Amino acid sequence: MQQKNKKMGTGMTSWQVKRLGEVAEVVSGGTPDTRVEEFWNGNIQWITPSEITKVGKRISKPTEKQITEKGLRASSAVLIPANSIILCSRATIGECAINDYEITTNQGFKNLIIKDGAITEFVYYWVKLNKKALLRISSGSTFLEFSKNDLEKLEINLPPVGEQGRIVGVLEVWDEYIEGLKRKVALKEELKKGLMQQIFGQKLRVGKNTTEWQKVKLGDLCKKAKSGGTPTATKEIYYDGGDIPFLAISDMTEQGKYLSRTSKFITQLGLENSSAWIVPKKSLIYSMYASVGLPSINNIEMATSQAMMNILPNEKVNLEFLYYYLLDFRKYIYRYVETGTQGNINADIVKNLPILLPSLKEQEKIAEILANCDEEIELLKNKLSAIQQQKKFLLRNLITGEIRTPEDILTKKES
Repeated sequence: MQQKNKKMGTGMTSWQVKRLGEVAEVVSGGTPDTRVEEFWNGNIQWITPSEITKVGKRISKPTEKQITEKGLRASSAVLIPANSIILCSRATIGECAINDYEITTNQGFKNLIIKDGAITEFVYYWVKLNKKALLRISSGSTFLEFSKNDLEKLEINLPPVGEQGRIVGVLEVWDEYIEGLKRKVALKEELKKGLMQQIFGQKLRVGKNTTEWQKVKLGDLCKKAKSGGTPTATKEIYYDGGDIPFLAISDMTEQGKYLSRTSKFITQLGLENSSAWIVPKKSLIYSMYASVGLPSINNIEMATSQAMMNILPNEKVNLEFLYYYLLDFRKYIYRYVETGTQGNINADIVKNLPILLPSLKEQEKIAEILANCDEEIELLKNKLSAIQQQKKFLLRNLITGEIRTPEDILTKKES
């Protein structure tokens, strides 16, 4: 057995490099015949790769499907003891969770039953850190997958059990804090959603001397409403070296309310030889394809493809109010999708969308309230992102043994 000594603190004991097969028993799964009814709907939990991405760190709730004792005996499925690592070996390679109860899996897993001398949570964090190593040992023409044999050969640098426990303790504190922040974000988003439903359902009025909301068409609120266009994709001269931001649907879904960048650019020649046009900043961009009904506000001038309706609001409507109104209206957009299309709407449909319009003062108050909600959510998300980055730093350095004392943390940050 190879040994790797770490001299990072007085009295520190050495870490040992072991093969993963020495640290854990690797057990595959299996699927009972789906045509045999008596193999299914039993009381034995059975999980698939598509589920493992949803559960988080621990599998504590019932799985989507269960098998019977007969199904277990008639397949290669194996009952995995609690406090093992359920590790996906195909599709979402490296996704893993610790099971809080006995469980079975399909054949898309190589599960780790931890042996004496290792702590399950330490090995779990090691797996999370080593997804790239799992991808490197994966192969296959139809889909990538790693084998039991290759997994067992992977080397893990293992500290003594006491130090494993201390490392796990630190990382779990950070995990708990991160989960708490995620719950706060989810709660704020749910509260905002409920507030929007109350406001746009006119069950909650804001401001003084409120008047009846007027029914208008979206086109009545536009100085200009025109879709974009796409320069011929095969003509490099329309794209290479271009400096005109060119918006894609993916840019909208990634950035959300405000658009400040694009992943693509076009040239002036590309603009002139297509129906694309320069949309002034502080316009409303409305998706007609793919993420149908998704609105955004552009903070920079840009051109867009024909998949977006670009709206320059007139003096009757507050831009932010219109954004929030259309965001809430997405729950109804399926009613307007054209039959026979892949979930698309056209420019005429967009211009004729019904809008219930309060007074301009009430619009401004509504926009202010909802914008404040968004700011609170954004602050929490930024905090969550920063904490997640700090946790990654600790994970990488604690699991590899680069950090073993509080002094090491300070030294590592300074370097």
